[in-house]
Amino acid sequence: MSLALLYEPIYLAIVTLFTLIVAMNYGQSSPNTIHGGKHAGYTGALLLCVFLILFIGFRPLHGVFGDTMNYVGYYQRDFNNPFYFSWETDNRIFDNALLLFASLGLPISAFFTFIAAIYFGALLLACKKLFPGNVLITFLICLGAFSTFSYGTNGIKAGAAASVFLLAMAYRDENKIVTWLLLLASYGLHHSMNIVVVAYVCSVFVKNTKL
Repeated sequence: MSLALLYEPIYLAIVTLFTLIVAMNYGQSSPNTIHGGKHAGYTGALLLCVFLILFIGFRPLHGVFGDTMNYVGYYQRDFNNPFYFSWETDNRIFDNALLLFASLGLPISAFFTFIAAIYFGALLLACKKLFPGNVLITFLICLGAFSTFSYGTNGIKAGAAASVFLLAMAYRDENKIVTWLLLLASYGLHHSMNIVVVAYVCSVFVKNTKL
């Protein structure tokens, strides 16, 4: 059996193991301490995040990851070619980042690790910002979602874009400049985010809920 076929079971096993450990620890806690202090569980979540970034970033290039093979083809086409910023693309941040990494002659695992860092890192920061009392629990819930692994290995543009959008929402009441910059970054990673970005913009400027 190829390593690629084992990747999703390994991922699910790791998430399940962390979830069981957290559940047992919380089961032994009193009701008054079930919500930890500020950023409770962040260290564990950070360690898990770093592991997943490397685990997904250095995944096998052959096997079950269809989109991965497509990106390998694009990468090899532009490998060691001079970098130029292309405006003629739907995903200006993602596509130009791929061109940049390829032009530098870096292995494609470096690019995949970079995208995985955006995907899991932005997700973790959003959890930390939105649920500071239960960072690890919230992060595990996100990791256990049915689409999380797929968006980390196949639909990586959409996955990274969605995580950045969640991070933008985490800053919406604290720093509007950061929110707008993250919204632009989200759209730059994948154009499919235009729907949710426009929806958010409408919610900011249109206060008539009947509309």
